[in-house]
Amino acid sequence: MTLNQGLVHLAHTRLAIIELSEAANQPMSSKCGRYTLVFNGEIYNF
Repeated sequence: MTLNQGLVHLAHTRLAIIELSEAANQPMSSKCGRYTLVFNGEIYNF
């Protein structure tokens, strides 16, 4: 998936083995559209 917002370009390919839902697709954007996240890792104490 690719996101193009003016001067910033983000690309991410995800290996979906744990969370298979569409909600886990990346890049993730906030509801207001101000923040975008591409994440590679795990959160252990969520």
